[in-house]
Amino acid sequence: MSIMRYILFPEIWCLMLHHPVQSLFLACFPMGFATLINASLSLFYTNHALGGLRYLEILWAFWWIDAVLSVACAVLLTYVMYVFAADIFTLLTCLCRITRHDHSVETLNATWMLPIVAPIVASSAGGLLACAWSTVDPHRALMTVVVSLTMVIMGLSLALMMVRAILSLFHVLILCYLRPLSTSSA
Repeated sequence: MSIMRYILFPEIWCLMLHHPVQSLFLACFPMGFATLINASLSLFYTNHALGGLRYLEILWAFWWIDAVLSVACAVLLTYVMYVFAADIFTLLTCLCRITRHDHSVETLNATWMLPIVAPIVASSAGGLLACAWSTVDPHRALMTVVVSLTMVIMGLSLALMMVRAILSLFHVLILCYLRPLSTSSA
């Protein structure tokens, strides 16, 4: 549905990328895709032994697509969020200029974590796939675990930097904006 919306109305893509909050929800697509991979793996392959090796290979290919999308969301959306002031998506759908989002302490909210969490969610799907591959092909299981571990480390390091920014905000709020207690007794 969303893909058709952006195909039929490409100017909406530019508006969405310019929006400081709505653009962060692009990271929900790879997270939802990882959830579908997890559900199909546990429901069909693990619990009911349906599909066999070919089904596992298809799920593994989908996981690679999801891993690339989630890392791209984490890197590109974080980059657009903080640094970027040039054309990047010109070749995708329209000629629009992506400017630096105006994020400040006053607009801090949980949606800032969405691009950062996407590789962590995709790595959980990789962990489940590695368990399924361990009996069939240990080499693929090891490769999946290494890539998943890399994504977890990348996502957690970005998340810890974000948590540090949030804690700095609370520190500033406590020191600067709270009124001192009154010492007079009335």
